[in-house]
Amino acid sequence: MRQAIDLEGNLVDVRDNVAVKTVDGVHYVLSKDDKREIKERELSWQAERKATEYIRARSAERGTVEEQLEFLVENGLEAYIARDNEIRLKYPKGE
Repeated sequence: MRQAIDLEGNLVDVRDNVAVKTVDGVHYVLSKDDKREIKERELSWQAERKATEYIRARSAERGTVEEQLEFLVENGLEAYIARDNEIRLKYPKGE
């Protein structure tokens, strides 16, 4: 249990699983609008993360800058481009 200020400004005891926001060390019970805004932001973040997943996958596959340069020097530009095109096909841009 912890104490929080409810929507009417009263100090109340709330269970640990009750959604609260903390401002300057004071806990406030979340309003329905606060909860809705949090859910909207979470959905937006998830959509953005999913849309850019290909970037993380491509970066992991390509390796570090040093590894890419090593591949380029050892195998030549054409091999480097061919490898990069394969990576792009394997991890296409998100929609």
